[in-house]
Amino acid sequence: MTRTVLGENAKKEIRDCIQRCRSSKEIAAEVDRLVAHFDGNISRSAIYDMTADIRPKRKTRTDKGNRKVDITTDPTLRLVSGWVLEYDVSPSEAIAMARDRGMDVPVEFPTLNKYLNESGLSKKARRNAVVPHRRFEASAPGEMFQFDISGVKERWYDHTTRRIISVSALEVSKNHENEKASRTRVWRFALVDDYSRRCFVRYVGVAKPNSSHVVDFLLQAYSEMGVPQTLYTDNDAIIKFGRNQRTTEILNKVLIDQGGYQNTFHLPGNARATGKVERLHQTVEQCEKFIGIYIAERGHLSLEELNNDFAAGVMRKLNNQVHSETGQTPLQRWESTFSVIRRLDYATLRSAFMADEFEVKVQGDLSFRLKGSTYQLPTSEMYPFANWIGQKLRVVFPDAAEYFTVLGLDGIEYDVVKEDQKADAAGDFKNTRETDANRLRKEVRALAKEDAKRIRAGLPSLTGGVAAASADGVLDAPIRFFDAPTEAVAAEITNVAKFPKPEQPVEVERVEREAPGRTIAAHNPAVNFWEAVSRYESQFASKSECKSFMDSLFTSRDEECWLLQSEIETAIESRTADTSVRMLKAV
Repeated sequence: MTRTVLGENAKKEIRDCIQRCRSSKEIAAEVDRLVAHFDGNISRSAIYDMTADIRPKRKTRTDKGNRKVDITTDPTLRLVSGWVLEYDVSPSEAIAMARDRGMDVPVEFPTLNKYLNESGLSKKARRNAVVPHRRFEASAPGEMFQFDISGVKERWYDHTTRRIISVSALEVSKNHENEKASRTRVWRFALVDDYSRRCFVRYVGVAKPNSSHVVDFLLQAYSEMGVPQTLYTDNDAIIKFGRNQRTTEILNKVLIDQGGYQNTFHLPGNARATGKVERLHQTVEQCEKFIGIYIAERGHLSLEELNNDFAAGVMRKLNNQVHSETGQTPLQRWESTFSVIRRLDYATLRSAFMADEFEVKVQGDLSFRLKGSTYQLPTSEMYPFANWIGQKLRVVFPDAAEYFTVLGLDGIEYDVVKEDQKADAAGDFKNTRETDANRLRKEVRALAKEDAKRIRAGLPSLTGGVAAASADGVLDAPIRFFDAPTEAVAAEITNVAKFPKPEQPVEVERVEREAPGRTIAAHNPAVNFWEAVSRYESQFASKSECKSFMDSLFTSRDEECWLLQSEIETAIESRTADTSVRMLKAV
């Protein structure tokens, strides 16, 4: 619809019409008529605003005076308002709860809501509380840098293909964890000079940044922009502790005669404190929308291309674009003010702060050897070092410090006090942490033993199985290779030609001719004591009786002592006949 701008004549006509009205009802009717007269090209509120100086003022209420109750004076309303602000409950529910507790609330929900709005505690203000603050700015380039880390939206790094991929928030979010170990998030590291707004941006593809990534980024930025006097950041643990803490201490000692170096942290939940770098994140995020176009047209994007091409292009644009606050480009403002840039070479910095890592092997007593000495790792339950016995770990080992840092296999850095390894005194045995593997080994072995006992007793298995044997004797808990297999038999292959396999038996007579006196006929084999007991046990009243009879035939129970089966059977028949004769005589 084409916008219509009213001329001066139309405005004069509207004011004259309103000025002739004598009451608020006439004014309201005239306003409706004028809106219709101008075909809706002017609103009711615009007419009221245009005639505010000629309309009669609203009369003051005769009963106007001090309120009987207010949030600032009534203790019940103060408590109810406290519930609303502290626990974020609605004013109506807060009033209902107060009355459930027998409190006398002197107002209803609309009045309480009105009081809150008048006090600057409206629903919108409660959700977005504005804290009074003062803006600050460094006095020269390089005096203060602001630094922050933020995750890139829907951009992940695939370590298998080494490419940047798109992963929707519907697939991976706080409620849906990432299920692919081969991909990690892409993190944006951003730094901005507080005075000139000159920026430095890099990207890292890791599951979770640590202090090593922070130090490496800062070293890159310092090699290009110089080392500031103050690094202003939030109090995130990976920035406040670990390697960055050591880097801050060393840089301060190196630059102590040039103003020193410190890392200052703002209070948590105060994003405005580092508002310049937060604003930089928002600006770069808009530029990152072109990553999708690049991948769609070029087919792929590597992490190196993201840093060397995209990040460099973004910095080139932002550092040479007039800033809305300063009226200058960041590079112009950076170069137009006198300052001393304390620049150090990146390779030198990296060798000083990153190359003091060593790879050591954890021994069974949780110690490792380094530089000719043996150092002890903590053995308490607080540390997982017992799980890494026999494996190699990286340690950051500064000579001057009283501690060293272990880069764990779980991605966590552990600061450990330096302690030489030594044996315990005789009789003073100290417990050490049991490995998770050994704990699990004990648990599953105990579980297997308990399950076997239950099955042997005919009870259900701990995992929900049935008894070991059913009433008809069929095994319900089959054991591999002992019982019939339950897996499906592979289908017979019919498209392969089969050839007959003729058999050529070797006759026993031929063997007897070649080895006379050394063979026994197949129908009359020789057996030892135990084989005879197993074979003929059923012909005796008990197994012990069978053993006693066999002892009378065999000279020993040794497995090398043999008797012909025919001889044993003859002896058993004679024993049976003698037993029958004795029974007849007894009758």
